[in-house]
Amino acid sequence: MTKYSNLNLKEALRTIESIAMINNEDEKDKVLLDIYMVAHPAIGDCKNPHFDWLELRKKISDGIKDY
Repeated sequence: MTKYSNLNLKEALRTIESIAMINNEDEKDKVLLDIYMVAHPAIGDCKNPHFDWLELRKKISDGIKDY
């Protein structure tokens, strides 16, 4: 099993964030928007805490089997 560092995980989240953003510039794809909103605050670089997005992440996580 490979152990991932926080830097590797952060890079992975930045990549996911970028893919979701680039492929959904008009924000019409709900799934890509949700992916962006889950990844972005988890990276930890933004000065906005995005509390509403963190709540969304919890809601999605809790109901992921029904997503």
